[in-house]
Amino acid sequence: MEESALQQPELIGRDYELSELKKSLDNALEGNTTTLYIAGEAGIGKTRLVSELKKYAVTKGVNVIQGWCLAESLEPLMPIKSALREAGLFHLVSGDSPPQVVSAYLMNGAGMLIAQAERKESSLDSDIFAGMLQAVGNFVQDSLSMMGGSGDAGLNSVGYGDYTILIQSTGNISLATVIKGTNSEFLIEDMINTLNDIGNKFDNWAGDKASTREVIPKISWFVDSGKYDGKFLVDDPKIKQENLFDNILLGLQRASVDKPILLFLDDLQWSDTTTLNLVHYLSRNIRDNRILLLGTYRPEDILEGVDGSTHHLETSMQGMTRESLLEKIELKRLDAENTEKIINSMLDETSFEKSFFNKIYKESDGSPFFIQEVVKLLVEDRAIEQNEDGIWHLVSELDEINIPSKIFDVVKKRLNRLEKDQYEILELASVIGEEFDSLIIQKITEASKLQLLKTFSELEKKHQLINFQNNRYKFDHSKIREVLYSGIGGELRQEYHRMIADTLLEFKGPDSPDILNELAYHFFEARDERAEEWLIKAGDSARDAYTIEEAIKYYRNALEVSHENNNSILEKIGDSHSHISDYDKALKCYKEISAGNSENKAVILRKIGEIYYFKGEYDASLSSLREAEGLIQNRNSIDYGRLCIAMGYSLWKSGDLTQAETFLMDGIDILKGHENTEKDIGEALRMVGNLYYTNKNYDAAREYYNLSLNKMKEIENLKGIAAALANLGMVIKDPQISRDMAFEALEIAYKIKDKFLIAIFLNAIASSYLNLGNIEKFLEYSNLSLEIREKIGDKYGMAVSFANVGSIHCNSGNLEKGMEFLRRSEELFTEIGSQRDITRLRCRIGHIHILSGDLGKAEEILLTSYELEERKDNLDIQGHSRINLGY
Repeated sequence: MEESALQQPELIGRDYELSELKKSLDNALEGNTTTLYIAGEAGIGKTRLVSELKKYAVTKGVNVIQGWCLAESLEPLMPIKSALREAGLFHLVSGDSPPQVVSAYLMNGAGMLIAQAERKESSLDSDIFAGMLQAVGNFVQDSLSMMGGSGDAGLNSVGYGDYTILIQSTGNISLATVIKGTNSEFLIEDMINTLNDIGNKFDNWAGDKASTREVIPKISWFVDSGKYDGKFLVDDPKIKQENLFDNILLGLQRASVDKPILLFLDDLQWSDTTTLNLVHYLSRNIRDNRILLLGTYRPEDILEGVDGSTHHLETSMQGMTRESLLEKIELKRLDAENTEKIINSMLDETSFEKSFFNKIYKESDGSPFFIQEVVKLLVEDRAIEQNEDGIWHLVSELDEINIPSKIFDVVKKRLNRLEKDQYEILELASVIGEEFDSLIIQKITEASKLQLLKTFSELEKKHQLINFQNNRYKFDHSKIREVLYSGIGGELRQEYHRMIADTLLEFKGPDSPDILNELAYHFFEARDERAEEWLIKAGDSARDAYTIEEAIKYYRNALEVSHENNNSILEKIGDSHSHISDYDKALKCYKEISAGNSENKAVILRKIGEIYYFKGEYDASLSSLREAEGLIQNRNSIDYGRLCIAMGYSLWKSGDLTQAETFLMDGIDILKGHENTEKDIGEALRMVGNLYYTNKNYDAAREYYNLSLNKMKEIENLKGIAAALANLGMVIKDPQISRDMAFEALEIAYKIKDKFLIAIFLNAIASSYLNLGNIEKFLEYSNLSLEIREKIGDKYGMAVSFANVGSIHCNSGNLEKGMEFLRRSEELFTEIGSQRDITRLRCRIGHIHILSGDLGKAEEILLTSYELEERKDNLDIQGHSRINLGY
């Protein structure tokens, strides 16, 4: 009897788990959702359980979007990209620059033009504009007339040559934008907000142009604001990633309005860190949307790194659990009764004794995949057969049946039944990965296309080892691929990887970004001399996309195969760790760099000094920077200019304001003689302003803040503009003007989607309200700032916010609540290792105890602060503390 006679078994022993999944989906349909993970070992039935949920979801009109994490892939967001590509939503994750809005039109239901805006520098001629306008007008008139002129027509898209016309309709009006480039969810959101702002003012419009004056600026904004000029406003990879996350979120939220979404990600134990960050971000923001996030993972593969680090999935789940975002279902092995049910479900009618079922249960230990593989093996070995009535029975004595005791052995034994050419093809496929296509295998094996497809068909239908889906083949179970791959000898495996990489290069070419990560992987596994080059390219690509954890992994692999570029790679690893504020690991990398020439050594020492600055270890920072200073021969170089600015920062924090100013000014003068240093100069000018602000020389501070502002405006650096505006607000005596400037800075921060700046400026607004005596508003904006800082993991900012809010609660008489905030602040400062801030905070706590009349407690805390700071002038119990936190 051929294996094809076996039936797909029913879902056995998972009634409770399936009911919980359905309940979660039903809750999501009502806009009350949580993220759900299914945990279980390989072969326990996770994917099968999800397949039953997907069937249920389809009956509920749910759009099922699914992606798979692959063991061999480090490509950032790979499972998300594949899922959205299959769902026709790849534009959400393309990462392309914002579209250019060529023109915008506001029209009523009759297709009459209310207001318009057209890009002056556009090369589009007037005839094409007129044609587009007519197309838009006709579409609007037709679509709204079908709706009876009311309601919400939602978004529609019309192609027009190289352009796309987006039309958003609400009520009796429509807004159309003509764009070049990739569509953006931000643009759609802005169109919806504009229509909502306009409301029903033009429901009965009869063509009076005077009444349109107030809406013209709203329409012109789409071409004049700079947001939709077809380029990134800020070339900061972190901001780009945040924009990408927001774009995906907005797109899924908008799509879920029309049709609920089940987003399923399989095998999260192999996911990249960026995918998990996105899942966490989505989970936090879709709790009121009709979207269910569902994932599966293997607990046995959640292992510590070689350096003892926690697996990134474990870290992600801990964070999500703390925020009450994640629920888990853990699948256990089946009992003897359900083992028997699976066997009968596969074979339909049987005449086996109880001992037969018990033997399989004992050997399989209730693993569903193991049970099925054993049954398939018994059929292949003809240990069981169907009689003429179609009833399965034992052919051999039960004691004579040899059932392997491990899944690996069962699968291996089944694979050994294949013909030689079938086995070799699957072996090659296992080196490609969990998924593969026929082209690479055909090229390497030199087989005919027809014969190869016949082989694949037999492997799928007869042997049930692979499946064809979405124009690619996938192993029926990951264990099959694992068994094949592990059985390949080391040298042969390397040669397979090398041939696959060479074939990819031949098919795609060296400049194709689509295969960058695959080439890095295969050349590395081949230990090919080209591996270092491709790993560094893949690391640089990941770093530029701000997927830093993936970048570090690529660089680490490059370091493993490198023979000459160790210093360069170590510097890249150190820079990457520094970029994500992992300062201890960054320091370790920088210190491992062997001595090069004096200029290179000076650059590394400067970076070490900057790390110590961020850690709050200012003496160590200055020591490293001074050592770097002694190595730089050319005192007019960019490196020396940047070193001077770094010295200025550390000297400021160390309290030597005079020397800090000298170094900052020297750095500015040096950098003025070099190209592409405007941003460095602008930031240094603002730091000089901070020095004067610290000395309470507010006029001088204002002057340098203005210089910084003008410099940042020259280079259109919105981030620098916003920071300078916020600083200027600090030196304005009128707290209302100060608040307004902080709001202006906040608007820019929202525009560039910089959450770090948003948090800072919200805090600045809170301070301005405090100066206005509005405690309620102070707490409101402080809490908004704190919420963002918690989301982005800004521990220092969280500590500052806790300190400020705690102090206000104490000053308002709520000592218990205030001290709780202050304790949380101290815990974070201690975790960060910022000794200076701990000292200042304890002085503040001591001051609060003085005001509450507890002089004994105050003395104890202030003495501790004194011991930490080792500066007697910081201690003055009767005069309270002269230390000012100055946040």
